[in-house]
Amino acid sequence: MSEKENTHADLGEDLLSAEPQGPNKTQQNPRPTSIHRALVDAKISINERLFHQAKKLCHWILSKDSSHFEAKETLQKIFELEIEELISKKSPSRIYWETSSSLMPQVSNSESSNWTAQALLEDLGCLSEDPTEREELESHILNQIKSNLETLESRDQLDLAIAFYEMKLFQAAQKLLHPLSNKESEQQISATLLLAQTHFEKEEFRESILTAESILNLEGITQDQRKHFFYLIGLCQEKLGRSLTARQWFRQVALIDPDYRDAKHKIEEDES
Repeated sequence: MSEKENTHADLGEDLLSAEPQGPNKTQQNPRPTSIHRALVDAKISINERLFHQAKKLCHWILSKDSSHFEAKETLQKIFELEIEELISKKSPSRIYWETSSSLMPQVSNSESSNWTAQALLEDLGCLSEDPTEREELESHILNQIKSNLETLESRDQLDLAIAFYEMKLFQAAQKLLHPLSNKESEQQISATLLLAQTHFEKEEFRESILTAESILNLEGITQDQRKHFFYLIGLCQEKLGRSLTARQWFRQVALIDPDYRDAKHKIEEDES
């Protein structure tokens, strides 16, 4: 493995096409005729890995019934799948922005929340590769977040954080993720995992470990969720030159899921 590959948490190939590619390509679906139909379509979209479309449908349901339990549960599942897909790639992606509404639906329980999210995503749509321009844009986004954070619903914060992570705007992502990781909510575990991952990407390995360890004893966290944190802690320990400790964490991953990423290979590699 090259040195360049070693600086990333196996996080993914760049998606640099001029047209949307792959399973997340936006489709022009008709507006749902009922909450039941929207929920069925959302689950079909999830199975087809059309996460943006599935999120739109869940948001539509919640605009009609803000307390709809199954829609909230489905939306959280989408976030978990998105983040799992992100952290299994080799590097953060530069994704193609079709329109801001492809990521954030037009309907929302909070008009101000929706407006803020839309505005920030439109800024991301014209993101430049020039380091100075990127720095200026990230500074602008951080100011926007500081001014409007209280107006954003938790699910909108996580949605934006995922977008910032994909665009390698890790500081902006962290600004949104810190409060989510410290607050009991449906998004807490997902937000903490993504926050730990942003620390890894910034080569803040000790901070990544502390963030990951902070959630491991949370009531309600499952073994399937723990394995992502165990693996990330193992990667951080590797980066810090603690191969024996890293192997112990990879073994915990393998006990839960022997086929999870390259955990088994890392154990065998160290023992050979």
